[in-house]
Amino acid sequence: MGASKKRTAPNARVVESSKGIFPSFRAASKATGVEEGTIQSRIEKGWTADQALGIEAPPKIEPRGKEVVCAGVKYKSVPSLARAFGFNNIRVYKRLARNWPPEQAVGLEPAPPCRITKTAFAG
Repeated sequence: MGASKKRTAPNARVVESSKGIFPSFRAASKATGVEEGTIQSRIEKGWTADQALGIEAPPKIEPRGKEVVCAGVKYKSVPSLARAFGFNNIRVYKRLARNWPPEQAVGLEPAPPCRITKTAFAG
């Protein structure tokens, strides 16, 4: 009997990186110590092989926040607005949710008057 070849899964995907060419995610995992599933999901998300294997830094994530304009200045998100004025971003989110203008939400202008209704005092 001849020596048997090492079996490779028929659906294995080749991983080409600066550390070498690996016949599968499993082989790349064994060589680098990164979990097989982690490598696969990273590559499926569009990471390069070197990023997926931990050789290079991961790609930078673009903020997905909603742009906010306050006092004529554009901020990428509510948290960046809150940081710029030293506020907790949850507080700013809540104020904006109550329809406060951004300038009031971060204390550039006085807060809107408090609205007290009769039902607030009903027992």
